Amino acid sequence: MLKLINIDDKSGEITLISRLDYEKHKKFEILAVPIEAGEGIEVVTIEVEDVNNHSPTFPKEKIEVFLLKFGQMRTIMSFQFQLNISEFARIGTAYPLPQADDRDGKNFTIKRYRIVQGNVNNVFKISTRTVHGALYADLVVNGQLDREYRDKYELIVEAIDGGKPPKVGRLYVHVFILDANDNAPIFTQPRYGISVSANLTVGSQILHLKATDGDIEENGRVRYRLRKVGNSTYFLSNCDSEVHTRSRLWAYQTQTRFEDMPPLFSLSPNGVLSSTARLLPGTVHDLIVVAYDGGVPPLETTAIVTVTVLGTSLTAPAVDIIWLTDSGTAHFLENITLGTIVARLSLNEEQKDCVVTLSGCPSLCLRQSQSSSVYLLLVCGTFDRESSSEYHLKFSLKRGTELVLDHPVILSIGDINDNTPVWPQAYAHITLNRSTSAADQTTVLVATDADQGLNGRVRYSVLDSDIIAIDPNTGRLNLLKELDCSLGAELRFRVRAADGGMPSLSTGQ
Repeated sequence: MLKLINIDDKSGEITLISRLDYEKHKKFEILAVPIEAGEGIEVVTIEVEDVNNHSPTFPKEKIEVFLLKFGQMRTIMSFQFQLNISEFARIGTAYPLPQADDRDGKNFTIKRYRIVQGNVNNVFKISTRTVHGALYADLVVNGQLDREYRDKYELIVEAIDGGKPPKVGRLYVHVFILDANDNAPIFTQPRYGISVSANLTVGSQILHLKATDGDIEENGRVRYRLRKVGNSTYFLSNCDSEVHTRSRLWAYQTQTRFEDMPPLFSLSPNGVLSSTARLLPGTVHDLIVVAYDGGVPPLETTAIVTVTVLGTSLTAPAVDIIWLTDSGTAHFLENITLGTIVARLSLNEEQKDCVVTLSGCPSLCLRQSQSSSVYLLLVCGTFDRESSSEYHLKFSLKRGTELVLDHPVILSIGDINDNTPVWPQAYAHITLNRSTSAADQTTVLVATDADQGLNGRVRYSVLDSDIIAIDPNTGRLNLLKELDCSLGAELRFRVRAADGGMPSLSTGQ
């Protein structure tokens, strides 16, 4: 106290010799004792009046250093906070914000909070509550959230004290909108119509359906199946998880027992509609296809596919193609060996004098066998599914200059695990706040893999740190414990991204 005030021992005058600070000393009591003759002892009380000399502050502190032109440095202190809110959050749902603090007295303490920037369409508002004399703020959902419209909000929240003029403190609130399964898949069109030849090769791909889903991850992952329609029967094949249909019409017209009849169509989970048996000329098949997502529960939508089989008779096909692939269909893996025979083509008696040519795929070649009516389809080039996963082949029969027949076939190329996960950059620089709790520290690292299915599904792991953890599926980093000064200003660790192939391929960052 003697460092702040001075008492003249002769006059008793009290003078100020140093700046007062209300937040440290609100009151002084001085005991005045006469040195010479006099009576009584006086107690002098000095009360310090508060002034509004402190701005509100938030506990989530972050120092940002900006490098300006000519090597100049500028340091800005801000306060950061992150919230993850589901797009299904109901209006009125409240999320607590960090409490602001003001070191001034009660007259100049925090009186209110407000959002001053980033509140697009006023989807949020601030509500306050007083607990033990302190004013707390909650961020309240004030409108319908839609991640597909906006997946992130950068809010600036101000705490305002009672000064005149008031002082303010700012909190930067990063609101990430989490996906909910609120979008059903949408087909490119509600109805599809396609005509195929009655001579269509069994196993040929007829149509590749496509539906999109505005959600992300499993909520947006679309799969396909067939639904029962009319008097057709659909059943699930245990071997390949494809859905098949059997038409009683075929059984009736071919005098085949319905129970022994082969399936006519199949729809794979990735949307490829194929023939699985000889088709009856002149018949029309209406199929209901279902696209459904991976949400819980899943959302689905339907479309109609009408397959019209051309031709008026059940004559033998002009070209008979037998696929010698493992699947027995027009499908093989991208690493197929050069020179492999993938199919055998034979012409019927009426077309023996025709010449067969192939177009649509430079990596396949036709070779005529010793029999003039038999051709072999060989691999004469390389395939890369990531460059082209599908080829539209066309086998053309010509008699001299006359085109007798065009026979289309869709060839699909299967994936192998030939691509390593790739990081967008060799090194990732992340800012972590030492004053933020470990639970609030979140950063996402994402690597991509050009392969398909499990071969392209990336999982993450941290190699050499007991402080940092990573979600193996999403790549979200989390602190396992609070940071302390003993770790220094920089923390280095490696993250491994590995795909689901057998064997797995991986890369580090």
